[in-house]
Amino acid sequence: MDHEEERNLVEATKKNPQAFGLIYDAYYRNIFGYIQRRTGSVLVAQEITSDVFCKALDNIGQYKWRGIPFGAWLYRIAAHEIADRYRKEHRKHKTMINLTNDDDDDSYVLRREACQAQDEMQKYDGYLDLHKALTQLPLKYQEVLTLRFFEGMQFKEIGIILGKPENSVKTITRRGLFRLKEVLEDKGAVGSKETINRR
Repeated sequence: MDHEEERNLVEATKKNPQAFGLIYDAYYRNIFGYIQRRTGSVLVAQEITSDVFCKALDNIGQYKWRGIPFGAWLYRIAAHEIADRYRKEHRKHKTMINLTNDDDDDSYVLRREACQAQDEMQKYDGYLDLHKALTQLPLKYQEVLTLRFFEGMQFKEIGIILGKPENSVKTITRRGLFRLKEVLEDKGAVGSKETINRR
């Protein structure tokens, strides 16, 4: 979806909330993936993703187009929601074993999505070690490193999402990588640099 299509869709949603379904379809996968990589939990990612899109729909009337992709606004909401979750739960996240065993359709979809996400996570060597190390860093480093190396964003894009100058993002990235390297070396993780560079 190009910027003009996106802008028209946002304006249409302001008049008719049902049009938001197209925005949801266009961005769900990326937002869910970002949140899952930040939290390391499919269940938590589903909850937060739902909150992100609910808040976006509730507040879309206040959204003003300034030539910045609408997705950046969604990522910003996601970053705030993750930070809130960390603060409230003191980084105690639910894990895959908390999935329900009910046989209804929602549970089936949940389990299927969890399995797909788990398979995707296991494709990356050292992903779990890297995620554990990331969660030990302050949130500002987690945000920037995830957007940079897992979402593949440029410094300028990250700055837009987090409301920070581009140079600040670069500085946070450098410091975050240094801190991450220290954590990984303390844990004796092997191949950590290669794992990051693969992103």
